[in-house]
Amino acid sequence: MAKPPAPAASARTGDPNADPIVAAAPRIMKHMNDDHAASLLLFAWRLASPPLPNATIATMTAINSCGFELRCLLASGEDKWTRIAFARPLRDPKEARQALVVMHDACSVAAVPGGPLPKGVLAFYILVALGWYERGPDPLPLAAAHASDVLGAFIHYVPSRDFIAKGMLAFFGAHLIEALAVCHVMYHRLKFPPKVLPGWFALTIVFGYPMSSMMLSLKRVAKSGYKVKMA
Repeated sequence: MAKPPAPAASARTGDPNADPIVAAAPRIMKHMNDDHAASLLLFAWRLASPPLPNATIATMTAINSCGFELRCLLASGEDKWTRIAFARPLRDPKEARQALVVMHDACSVAAVPGGPLPKGVLAFYILVALGWYERGPDPLPLAAAHASDVLGAFIHYVPSRDFIAKGMLAFFGAHLIEALAVCHVMYHRLKFPPKVLPGWFALTIVFGYPMSSMMLSLKRVAKSGYKVKMA
């Protein structure tokens, strides 16, 4: 198990004279872990150094005026600790709330997740485009040039344009349902700002499951809360 980073002394001492946030730290951590678990997971995905896109749970374990610690459980079962700094030192607990809200809003902006799935979706689009042109009036010269190899044989089995069009219509119809569900959960359950929803909608239309899986991960931790986090 990885050893947690050494925080500023005042994040651990509880001495209110050492840091303006320490006295309120237990209350802030309980509030974040109980009510904003999805935000903490977003912070692990986007703000950790390096980012932890495979994190499934993040728990705030310390906070002071300079930043806070997260203990993250990765999909592999490994624990990782990371420390995230505030943009500037905080002067009182009220500023902690303001800073965390700003960080949440910044992390709420839609972005394509890492991993092989988005690349697989893009590869699928390329194959569909090739098939569409091959079944058109002016096909690409792929089949003729590669008639004797596997690519040429494969191209001869490409379905008709009508079949491709109907398949893609169903494909994007499913993505449309996913996009509407993602935006509904992001806005009503996770309290994402409305200005970020068009980005989530557009990327879900394009990528589908990789985006909706992020929403499901955030929804799960928001629903389960601190009680089912790491021992």
